[in-house]
Amino acid sequence: MRPVWDRLECPRNTARVCHAGRRRFSSSVLGPHFEQVCRDRALHHADPGSLGGLPSRVVHDPGTRTGHEVDVAVIGVAEPI
Repeated sequence: MRPVWDRLECPRNTARVCHAGRRRFSSSVLGPHFEQVCRDRALHHADPGSLGGLPSRVVHDPGTRTGHEVDVAVIGVAEPI
């Protein structure tokens, strides 16, 4: 919000500023947070039956999402403890 802070100080501009910044907020804040929730869910909370076993690793690589969008990849099945 820092780039538009001065416009937010005027109450009548709030709705317009929020509407204009919706796309950037979604991609910079909501998207990464949702991806983290998905990774945590897959690694720590998912039913092993839904993944074919316990995951051994959950990966995330935001730097290489050029031709496709993969938010979470669960790789392998963990050895039983």
